Amino acid sequence: QLEGQGMTRWIQRLQPRSLNEVSAMIALYRPGPMEHIPRYIDSKKGEISATFPHDDLRDILHETYGVIVYQDQVLQIAQRFAGYSLGQADIVRKAMGKKVREIMEAEEQGFLTGSLEQGYSEHDAREIFRLIEPFAGYAFNKAHSVSYAYIAYQTAYFKANYPREYMASLLNAHLGSQDRAGADAEECRALGLTVAPPSVNTSTEEFSIEDVHDPNDEFPADDAVIRVGLSAIKNVGYGAAQALVDERKANGTFRDLGDFISRADLTSLNKRGLENLVKAGALDELGDRATLLENTERILSSATQQQRQRNSSQSSMFDAMAGDPALELPTIELTPADAASNEEKGVWEKELMGIHFSNDPYRVLRSANLSGNITPCAEVSVEMEKDQISVAGNITSVRTFMVRGESAASLLLNDQSGSVAVTVWPDVYGKSMETWQINTPVRVTGSVRVREEEPSVDCRQYEVLVENGATQESEPARSLASNGRSERSSEQAVNAEGAGSAVAVPEPPVEVALPNEVETEPVETAAETAPAEAPAGGNEVGGARRVLISVMLHETADEEADLDRLNRVVQTLRSHPGESPVQLVIMQQGEQSIMTMPFQTAHSEELESEVAGILGGNYLSVQQMLM
Repeated sequence: QLEGQGMTRWIQRLQPRSLNEVSAMIALYRPGPMEHIPRYIDSKKGEISATFPHDDLRDILHETYGVIVYQDQVLQIAQRFAGYSLGQADIVRKAMGKKVREIMEAEEQGFLTGSLEQGYSEHDAREIFRLIEPFAGYAFNKAHSVSYAYIAYQTAYFKANYPREYMASLLNAHLGSQDRAGADAEECRALGLTVAPPSVNTSTEEFSIEDVHDPNDEFPADDAVIRVGLSAIKNVGYGAAQALVDERKANGTFRDLGDFISRADLTSLNKRGLENLVKAGALDELGDRATLLENTERILSSATQQQRQRNSSQSSMFDAMAGDPALELPTIELTPADAASNEEKGVWEKELMGIHFSNDPYRVLRSANLSGNITPCAEVSVEMEKDQISVAGNITSVRTFMVRGESAASLLLNDQSGSVAVTVWPDVYGKSMETWQINTPVRVTGSVRVREEEPSVDCRQYEVLVENGATQESEPARSLASNGRSERSSEQAVNAEGAGSAVAVPEPPVEVALPNEVETEPVETAAETAPAEAPAGGNEVGGARRVLISVMLHETADEEADLDRLNRVVQTLRSHPGESPVQLVIMQQGEQSIMTMPFQTAHSEELESEVAGILGGNYLSVQQMLM
């Protein structure tokens, strides 16, 4: 209720001193009542005098400085003014919430009649009815608001006084959600807390507080850390984590890889789970991460064999030899592998736990001197439509497309909170296309656009960020109207369908089952499909531009027509041989799947035109590729 950026700003301005004030803000921060937040705060601080819509309502609205905040107050006002019982008043409130004209007119007439019988003028009655009407459908009841406020106060108290315990509990509450874990870890960093990577020798099943106090150090900098639990790693279940922890607690830490193979119970862990343990760094104490990853199948097979022997009739013999220093541990010959870079390890860690340990991709974002308000990427919402905001993050995906013959780009921008889509229209992109490269940290300022309930940001200004400062890279983008187009024309270009419209840019594809005869390559996110970095304009191969060509096809109820379109598109792509790989983005019931073609094509405007002619619109897009 209180963690959003907008609510945070209001709470900071309010500076609450009681549960009642927190409760009032929770009730006010919703459509209808929201416009009265400034008056409530200013009245509370004494900057303006509290005013009341009628003197007879002073006792009902006194605690909220004359502002209607709760459903309860709406009912009491109807009871006071129109003589309703509370039950009748609640019926009126519900009718108001439906906003049906005929019902509203009937209820208003009943309210006026009751108010006149109570001795109020028709003018006052109409004013009061108009006042309570916007609140009826949205106002919170006081019991709910106070309950939320009480929980908010409790959690704030724990966070302020027991930050390590509170954050460990919060991380466990979000166990299994990599996005939330990443945000929680960033909050730990802001609080000066250390989150330590997972380890088969120190982690428990869940996030835990680990004492790292050195008895020889009289004044340790930090006497405890929050350790990532083994089950917080994707595809490592609680049962598998518990088996490892129980063995370690019973017989001590794992001394080396042979000891781990000999003792670890991996029967509830499949190959993917063991790979993820390795990639997350949980076995770093036992060997090089890349080499262990190369040999996970051997490790799993050997450990399973050892477990089978322990569970067989030979168990008494093994028990008798336990602790014998002469006992030879099982050994396997490991295939060496090139060491993984910190960047590669960081990608694994982010994917599997939501937290980076080996590298810090947000280092520049933290150190850049960003002035003004920055909206976290994950907090850009549909409620912000048409608002002017600034977001900052690393570019993790770049897709180019055409708008009326001019190049534009669709980006995915990631910060510590999450991601947001950004569109760079031709008037900006044409002057800055070299800027929009994978892993570039940027600040983007523009308006929020909402399409199909998904918010994005239209870039009007940008900065390329550098450590310990920010380099301005763009002037305020001139109005599109100045070169013969309008903001609305850009929207129409994106939303238009049919011949001659702009490219319909596919959203990031997700895995979906296709018919058995179609072989697909599922792609989870746009970031995963994008290259790590790419030179502006793509590669030049034999004088032709080498890009990844994507064509979107929508499944309809007419299977025969769909198949005909598919065949014609494939024939057209084959008729332009070249060096660019091709993928088809198949849309089925709102979901997407990727089909990689066994041939390559040359990208050209002629190809785009031919594909557009088949599909009835321009559904071909290109993406920059690595050399």
